Amino acid sequence: MLDISPLKTTPLDATRLDATPIDAPRPLAASPLDATFPLDATPPLAASPLDTTSPLDTTSPLDPNPPLTASPLGTNPLGATSPLDASSATDWSPTWTPTWGGPTASDYERALWQSLSGEAEPVTLHGEDGLVLSLEVGQYAGHADAVDRDLLAHCTGPTLDIGCGPGRLAAELAGRGIPALGVDITPVALLLARASGATVLGRSVFDRLPAEGRWPYALLIDGNIGISGDPASLLERIKALLLPRGATLIVETTAHEVDERHRLRPAASVDQAGPAIPWARIGPGALRSLAEPLGYRVTGTWLLGGRRFVKLGT
Repeated sequence: MLDISPLKTTPLDATRLDATPIDAPRPLAASPLDATFPLDATPPLAASPLDTTSPLDTTSPLDPNPPLTASPLGTNPLGATSPLDASSATDWSPTWTPTWGGPTASDYERALWQSLSGEAEPVTLHGEDGLVLSLEVGQYAGHADAVDRDLLAHCTGPTLDIGCGPGRLAAELAGRGIPALGVDITPVALLLARASGATVLGRSVFDRLPAEGRWPYALLIDGNIGISGDPASLLERIKALLLPRGATLIVETTAHEVDERHRLRPAASVDQAGPAIPWARIGPGALRSLAEPLGYRVTGTWLLGGRRFVKLGT
């Protein structure tokens, strides 16, 4: 769901660059994207904060169930010898607390684990300018709801879910038979996403990704237009990932018109030293003013369930 690295960071993990790499994906015989959407044959950079042990296998980088024996979790609380099992995960009462990353990562990842037992609490972030932002982790970690399903009806081909979080949207698309790849930098979110059936990759949107320049659909949902605190740079980066013509980017904006830049800290460390998290909040009008100079066209906008969406075309 939220995907940020430094100046390309997510409010959920401002210090992920020094984290332990997650497992490198194993090649599959038939990747969900290989059959209908060939992937970039150029090997990606090996400097991703979550994939430094081995370059991504370009023949089939999308392994939905890598082994957990080398997971950054250390001992897998659900069984270290087999992939995370979604059915058993729902009955597991989490007691483990993440140890990597800063306070934001810990709060967010702890809330994700709590979501397995249905007890996730919102994570509160405070802006240096007085903004209070609540992250509804329980919603992110749940199944796609009616509003999600409606917006996903616009995605009829291979889809890149940027800041996928626990993977509810990528999993829903996979259930519809639509190839989808989620990208995120939070290890717990990636594990839960794989458990839900989503295909995910542990990278920032600003890292090298498969099929650059050939994605027909991309998603920026749950406020992820705020990633990096610089929506214009984010939109420019995503445009390089999409097909030059005929591609669609669906963005969830604020329901009302705003155009804000913030520096956020988790509630527990508002008065502590350390880097704040750059973040942005923009409404549909501000999105249009940023997107059109970059070559996007606004092809639709709608409000459903109190959530505002804007459809951009290349």
